[in-house]
Amino acid sequence: MNVSKHEAQEALEAVQRVSDQLRHAVASGGTPYYLIMWGAILLLGYIGSHFTTGLLTGWIWLGLAGTGSVLSFVIGMYFRMKMRTGSFTRILYLWLGIMVWASLIWWIAAPSTGEQASLLTVVIFMFGYVITGLWMEPTATWVGLITTALAVIGYTLFLPFFYLWLAFLGGGTMILSGVYILRRWK
Repeated sequence: MNVSKHEAQEALEAVQRVSDQLRHAVASGGTPYYLIMWGAILLLGYIGSHFTTGLLTGWIWLGLAGTGSVLSFVIGMYFRMKMRTGSFTRILYLWLGIMVWASLIWWIAAPSTGEQASLLTVVIFMFGYVITGLWMEPTATWVGLITTALAVIGYTLFLPFFYLWLAFLGGGTMILSGVYILRRWK
């Protein structure tokens, strides 16, 4: 099968149009707001984990996760009519799949410390960034790879300050990703 330069160019332009439409759909939906909100939750949670121990740490995370769940529901209800696309459904299923596999990996790996559990969580969710980036936006792939590398470096070299490291690395990455999507994809 021979493809002319003109046909190849048309095919590439069609792929670019679909990619642009997908980015616009994501930016117009709740995704950037979820990223900013959950980034702030991670930032606060990991700062809390650094400065507290035991039961108080659990209560902090429980309060933050509960607040995030309620706000996620509100954001979802607000944007559900705006985002009625197949792309949104695929992204939703992608992240639901990642969460199911993350639960299995968590159960199998059975991290024994909070730091190990936190590192495992970051690595799994950054894997989601890498997949999303391969599919939609190469920047997300780089964010996932760099954040994973920095999380491993932080765990290896700065364990006493690992939660602070994650607060700004994980929380900051999500916040900046949400802001980036809002500013660049609309």
